Amino acid sequence: MRYEQSSYSTGGQWFSHVIVEGGTIGIIANDLKHIVRLWCSPPYSGKWKGRYLPGMTVGEVVQASQKQLAIHGVLVLDGVLGIGFTIPEQYNGRWYDDIDSVEQLPMDMRLDELNVLEDEWWS
Repeated sequence: MRYEQSSYSTGGQWFSHVIVEGGTIGIIANDLKHIVRLWCSPPYSGKWKGRYLPGMTVGEVVQASQKQLAIHGVLVLDGVLGIGFTIPEQYNGRWYDDIDSVEQLPMDMRLDELNVLEDEWWS
């Protein structure tokens, strides 16, 4: 198994960042070794709730979910703050770093990172 490890600081707290198999799986842990974010990207093919997998388009996610919330660069699904897709900051030459709703996203935008997030991630 191949992996890369790095560390960084934000807001006065240190985090460890591990990327496995070239980005297929990523892990971020705080300085107490508590995992605050875990994500998977294609070619990872596991599904959450049997419906959501990395590499879906916004349109596919909208069809598969009952509600969506765009917050802090993450598209949260069905009201579960612990699960969501990373929204790409840029797509087809246009920036999407400050959106308020899923309707502002192109339906063909591919969402490659499916995240599991701890409550700590939002603070």
